Amino acid sequence: MNLRLVWRWTRLPDQNLAVFVHFLNKQGKISFQADHLLKDVLGHGEAHAQELVAYSVPVRVPEQVLAGSYGVRLGVWVPPKQRFLVPTRVRGWRRDAWQGIRVGRIRVR
Repeated sequence: MNLRLVWRWTRLPDQNLAVFVHFLNKQGKISFQADHLLKDVLGHGEAHAQELVAYSVPVRVPEQVLAGSYGVRLGVWVPPKQRFLVPTRVRGWRRDAWQGIRVGRIRVR
């Protein structure tokens, strides 16, 4: 499965940002994830402020994951500063206590 992400930066991001994508079971626990470094998917110098940046990341669903519905939690970590970025605007989201946002659900068959 591939997960497509679309971002709009208000200012040029640090390429060393870590994006976490967690797939949560019904109890809200992480069942699997698709974490990645922004520089690995965008390359260098390809993001520009005020422009939409879109990319896809492969998601490997482990064989032991049961069929069903999983919530998707997304967030951005700034390793040098040891803190999360706070989103300013996201369509269809709700804030998560874990410093991320919930962006919807997927179904695993």
